[in-house]
Amino acid sequence: MIPGIIELRYHEHHGSISFGEFDEFLVFPLVAIVWMWRSRKPLAPLQKAGLWALAAIIAGGLGNELSVFVRGYAVDFLRIPGTQLIANFADIAQYGGWLLFFGVVGLQALRQRQMKTF
Repeated sequence: MIPGIIELRYHEHHGSISFGEFDEFLVFPLVAIVWMWRSRKPLAPLQKAGLWALAAIIAGGLGNELSVFVRGYAVDFLRIPGTQLIANFADIAQYGGWLLFFGVVGLQALRQRQMKTF
């Protein structure tokens, strides 16, 4: 696909694989989204980014679960040469969502710390 960076490789993961080995992490994004929706307050840009992050986490996990439900396995096909890392788009959405989520949390904490120092 991109020589030396990403290659295509077919790999099957059998069994339940949503959220890697962390199925319990589905609960937190769902609760957070329901809480934001129920508050019905206008969201700040950082909150919107957090909501998109949570949506990506859930979508990635559900995408893998749907694949496992339909086929009995999920297909990974994106591999980084020289490593054992192999993923699919659902994995990328999920892990990208977690990175964005923790980035948002970090920025919010930084903003709160800066507000206390002024």
